[in-house]
Formats: sequence, structure tokens, C-alpha cells
Amino acid sequence: MIVVDGKGDLSCALLGEIMATQAKVSGIVIDGTVRDSHELAKGD
Repeated sequence: MIVVDGKGDLSCALLGEIMATQAKVSGIVIDGTVRDSHELAKGD
């Protein structure tokens, strides 16, 4: 499990599809901006 406290900053993405798929963890919780959210929602 990865937890990222981005303090709600929306100025730059803190996570994207490549990082999420390479992480190989049970889940990710993030307080910030995520790139590629459409692809991530379709994934495992």
C-alpha cells in the first residue's frame, strides 16, 4: 500500500499510469492530482 500526502496540491500530477502499474502494490491512496485516471480506472 502506498499513501501519498500531496496536501491537495493540484499544480502537478503526483501519480500516473506508468508509476501505478510498476508499483505492484495492493492499493494507492493519494491526496493530490493523478494523471491517466481514465486508464487507471479500467485497470486491475
